[in-house]
Amino acid sequence: MKNLIFTITCLLLIAGCSKNEPAKPPTPSMERPIPVHIATMDEWTSALSSAYIESQTKDKGDGVTEFMAAFGTKENKNFSIAFGERDGFRKLRIYKAGMPMNIGTSVKTYVSVPDGKKPILFIAPYYWGRSWLFMKKLSIMVDGNVIFEHDFELNTSYRRTEGVGVAESYDLVATEQDIDALRKIHPESKVLVRISGDKGYVNLIGKNKRHEIDAIEEFQRDIVSAIVIYDEISKAIEGHIPPNGTPNPPKSLK
Repeated sequence: MKNLIFTITCLLLIAGCSKNEPAKPPTPSMERPIPVHIATMDEWTSALSSAYIESQTKDKGDGVTEFMAAFGTKENKNFSIAFGERDGFRKLRIYKAGMPMNIGTSVKTYVSVPDGKKPILFIAPYYWGRSWLFMKKLSIMVDGNVIFEHDFELNTSYRRTEGVGVAESYDLVATEQDIDALRKIHPESKVLVRISGDKGYVNLIGKNKRHEIDAIEEFQRDIVSAIVIYDEISKAIEGHIPPNGTPNPPKSLK
């Protein structure tokens, strides 16, 4: 009997203690979730505009606005100027590094930014000659090492007669891996650029007695500038891209 009374007393004491225990804090699953910020188009546009200083803006009256875009400052080694274009119908902006006009065989670069999306770096080889090259590959060598090789998609280069010769052009979308490789190009680098085709190949030509324009130096300068533009825009819009802001890039946005 004494053992029974002792057991009942212990149980009553334990019950009393458990009633006085403080309430347990809510588990994480019970806490109210922190709302996630969703970027808007206005926010994206404002962030993009902060990447550069716009000047010489001209409305062409057909849905296209042209302007100059200055990235960075002159005291900054990353200072770069681009020819800008905003096409309201196609809902995109294009920033062309260097002179956009093709004069002879060359390789141009430009950055395209569809509305609300991330920038895309394009590399655009252009061939001009007296006969067709049927170009299908672009290769870039830097200081003796091939850092970039791209085959063109079958029969997708644009061919036409131009002046007294023929012209071929193509637009390559540079991947992040490509861009990292192209960062090896510096003003002091030794660069060779080759465009290959079914009828052989041509290399970009430096300035000499027959050629007043140094196509190698122009490409070298332009690719450095294009990467600056790409980086400055990427940095400015980071965290401000609306939903579905990662693009599936088309073959060309020019």
